[in-house]
Amino acid sequence: MPNYPHFVVGLLLLTLLIHPVSAESLKLLDPQHQVHRLHTVIPELSRQRVVFIGEHHDRYHHHLAQKAVIAALHEAAERPWAIGVEFIQQPFQSVLDAYLTQELDETDFLAQSEYFERWGFDYRLYQPIFRYAREHGIPMVALNISAELIDAVRQQGLDGLSAEQRAQLPQDFLPISEQRRAELEQIYDYHPSTSGDFERFLLIQQLWDAGMAERAAQYLQTHPEHGLIVLAGSGHMAAGSGIPHYMQHSMDPPMRILLPVDAVEPRAIHGADYLLLAESLDLPPAGRMGVQLDFNGGAYILDVLADSAAARAGLQVGDQILSIDERPVTTWTDVRLAVLNRVPGDEITVSLQRVDAIEPLTVTLILN
Repeated sequence: MPNYPHFVVGLLLLTLLIHPVSAESLKLLDPQHQVHRLHTVIPELSRQRVVFIGEHHDRYHHHLAQKAVIAALHEAAERPWAIGVEFIQQPFQSVLDAYLTQELDETDFLAQSEYFERWGFDYRLYQPIFRYAREHGIPMVALNISAELIDAVRQQGLDGLSAEQRAQLPQDFLPISEQRRAELEQIYDYHPSTSGDFERFLLIQQLWDAGMAERAAQYLQTHPEHGLIVLAGSGHMAAGSGIPHYMQHSMDPPMRILLPVDAVEPRAIHGADYLLLAESLDLPPAGRMGVQLDFNGGAYILDVLADSAAARAGLQVGDQILSIDERPVTTWTDVRLAVLNRVPGDEITVSLQRVDAIEPLTVTLILN
């Protein structure tokens, strides 16, 4: 895999800082340190069976860059493409399919896929990708293994799994390279596992990588005419480790790895076929109520933030929120869906039950 000298990446990132690049006019850095426009690379990418595009989950411009590559490959029409995604878990493939075929609207898809509980990152980060796939009839493949299986391994290890749980494990576990182990040790040092056991943390990372690779390979084997664009965290594919490593072992498809880099990350990234250079862009601020909630048998207010929309509207600790804009509220997902795509200045109507009131109250909030 190619290496990128620190000084080359640093100079290019400094250039980006001075002259930002939009997601629709991406620049790509190849192993020979040449900069390309996206359209000049698309013929090469179109010949691959798999195109990996990394991300930092909370960076909007990474996802806009992903969408730009997806759109360019789709419009080139050299082969039909599907999109494999880390951020939907495998048991919810049928829900994802129903959204793409327009049997479910966006809010029902998010509710039924348990997106907010299982992934949690602001859905607006991924919304352009989901909507593009739906609009253009592009299949999407839920790659991630279930949170329940990961939790069971985290708590019990492999030996403590039931027969049913063991049947859900990916079949292929490969010895981990020393480089990959060192990378994961660094990650672990910053984010220690709740088990306090690095070897179990390592096992879980292998499970994620092997499970996503196995699901991707299954899709390619059953759809021989398709290519697959895999969207996942850069750590699952950098240096060809993780998902690409497992896929090379199982079927060795022609592949390319694209990793985004930011001006705030002036470091070399090894192992990509191209570095994606995208203009830094944040999501617009979301509209906020300004409450902390407890969801024990309903949505109860634990705290009202000072100078918030809720404070100005007179909401109080102990109030139970019954509905928002006539949408019943009992879970965190209900709240997230009720304010999805709302921005500061938008009005919402909240129905609530106060402890000392007989009848529910209705108040209007102007979101912060």
